[in-house]
Amino acid sequence: MSTAKLNSDLVEGVSYIYVSNSNVGEIRKFQIRYESGSMGEQPLFIVSPVTVDSATQSKFVDAMYYRDGVKGFFEYHKNIPTDVALSVWQLAGSSLFQRDIARYNSSHQILRKGL
Repeated sequence: MSTAKLNSDLVEGVSYIYVSNSNVGEIRKFQIRYESGSMGEQPLFIVSPVTVDSATQSKFVDAMYYRDGVKGFFEYHKNIPTDVALSVWQLAGSSLFQRDIARYNSSHQILRKGL
């Protein structure tokens, strides 16, 4: 796909995105300003951090709480057997190994409590 095609799909102006890290329970908000270049000029991207509003922060905290509660029902096996994947390096770019690990985890989850 050409760069011109990629740039034509972008909407000029300001937009906002949220980026979350559920491992550490953090959510961030960014303002993205995009201006397409005219007549040979380079397009301009400006990314700025913005404060997350309290309602969104609260919803994210609640979501992490409920996610942890659901995970608490399952017993997770942290060690993947070497016959499934020898190392994390095998996972990069290999949907076959990623699928095998997902299949292994799904078949080895045990409910801890009755629902």
